[in-house]
Amino acid sequence: RNAAQIFDGKLLGLMFALTMGWLVLQLPTPALLDASGLYFLGSLTAGTLLLMFNVYDEYLVGILMLLFWVVSDAVPSEVALAGFSRTSWCFVVAVLGIAAAVNKSGLFHSIALRTLRRISPDYRMYTWLLTMSGLIVTPVMPTSKARMAIAAPLSKTISETMGFERRSNGSAGIGLSAYVGFTQCAFMFLTGATS
Repeated sequence: RNAAQIFDGKLLGLMFALTMGWLVLQLPTPALLDASGLYFLGSLTAGTLLLMFNVYDEYLVGILMLLFWVVSDAVPSEVALAGFSRTSWCFVVAVLGIAAAVNKSGLFHSIALRTLRRISPDYRMYTWLLTMSGLIVTPVMPTSKARMAIAAPLSKTISETMGFERRSNGSAGIGLSAYVGFTQCAFMFLTGATS
């Protein structure tokens, strides 16, 4: 598909989402809702359609909905922004930032390549090493999303270096061992979370 078709599809999705959100706002207010509840439903309808038609990235739709709720007084700002004031949110952002920085630096990519040079090319050994690497990283990096942000490029590098085709059984086995080690074995540690 060319750029014009993609733009037209997104433009139609945007127009449809905004129209449907506006139509919800025009409905008569039900007995159990007030005007702010109707604003909330209208923004939820528009936001869901924006996500369905992939008009904007998910984070942008979420921020736009949050802004609409606060500006229209559909939700009190203390309630709408309550999740951002918790220390756990700041912790997750910090951990994901560290994982992104480590990925961007190429540190794990170079570690993977150096490890592959030193170890004989044995499939079982690589899968075992990936699983054990996940166990080592889990106590240091508690969120599984951050661990998988590191493990995915690492397992892809190992898979490509071993000469596996994309979506082949060997590549899937390498990816699965990284998944198991970096996410599913987290129950062994108090600091490791599987979600």
